[in-house]
Amino acid sequence: MTSEKQKYTIAMVAPCPFPTFQGTQVFIRSLASGLSRAGHTVHLITYGHGEYESDFDFHLHRTMRLGKRLRSGPSLAKPAADMALFMKAERILKTYRCDFLHVHNVEGLGIGALLRLHHQIPLIYHAHNAMGPELPTYFRAHLAQAFAGVVGDVLDRTLPKVAHGVITLDETQRLFHQEYGIDADRLHVVPAGIEPKDLEEPELETIHHVQDVLGDGPWMIYAGNPDNYQNLELLWNALPLIYAKRPDAKLLIATSYEPETFAQLIPASLPQESMHIYRYHSLAELKALFAVSDVGLSPRKIWAGVPIKLLNYLATGLPVVACKSAAQYLLDEGCGALVDDSPESFAQGVLDTLADPQERQGKIRKNFERFQISRQIELYESVYAKVLDLAAK
Repeated sequence: MTSEKQKYTIAMVAPCPFPTFQGTQVFIRSLASGLSRAGHTVHLITYGHGEYESDFDFHLHRTMRLGKRLRSGPSLAKPAADMALFMKAERILKTYRCDFLHVHNVEGLGIGALLRLHHQIPLIYHAHNAMGPELPTYFRAHLAQAFAGVVGDVLDRTLPKVAHGVITLDETQRLFHQEYGIDADRLHVVPAGIEPKDLEEPELETIHHVQDVLGDGPWMIYAGNPDNYQNLELLWNALPLIYAKRPDAKLLIATSYEPETFAQLIPASLPQESMHIYRYHSLAELKALFAVSDVGLSPRKIWAGVPIKLLNYLATGLPVVACKSAAQYLLDEGCGALVDDSPESFAQGVLDTLADPQERQGKIRKNFERFQISRQIELYESVYAKVLDLAAK
């Protein structure tokens, strides 16, 4: 006779707009849903900004909406948003008896550290990124970048030490935190994951609509936001090299942002007729955009966090071109091209992938299986049990 697994009540703090179609939010939604389906009770606490409404199988608690839109990175609106998030989380912990405080990103860790001053509750930090490499990308002035790098490094060295457990997305991150003084028994590697059924079987009617709008390809798709850490400059510099050998290739930018946000970033020297900015408003449209594309692009070069867009590409069977420095733990041979972060290398990876027939879809989907959130729930349950034991000592 087997005993039932322990079921937990989890207060999950995610300092981000929710729900949106961005990678981190898609991952957090998949994680909260996966834990709920496994019998755990999840209270997800987020900012009050979201791009759509939906029914969820977990408890969603959003703060009051502040302003029109919150973007990634530092902003004048963030301190007020984080204070509202802290107050919302404080009320949740007073209302419900939670076993854990599971926080995402450094802002969430700061909020979690403050909450622990009032509540004796184990704290788990889900480290999506490292602030030392990422924070400077939000600034243009060299002095500001240098200062941001120092501040980010201090945050990386100090804040994670308040957590009973730190979940990293890959081995590189685990070693990073271990070198910064986190005990090995507090570090746990769980790859990022999403639920593939959300991206499967696009509707034919929507596909036909997208095809009518876009026309013939082949299409190279970049699905994501325009923030500096995405390293879009690498893509802009690689495109002329691609067009020189494949003048028929076209760039599809799939985004939930205003098209003008991307348009002002694209160099005027690039041929506008060879690219299309498509603002999607639903998951159905995004699935259709993946379905008509031939290769997925991820020019991001910093390893701080996993580009969830890669998992979206893999889940739909798209071959991927990505920088080694950001994706070496995600891609197996035959799923696309891992390249150096130079325009020449990125362009060659795209050209090689476009020249290769699309007969590897089965292998790509097979590679994705280890990133299915349903296969990772037991890993999270194991982390929770270990953190409970550690917190009790």
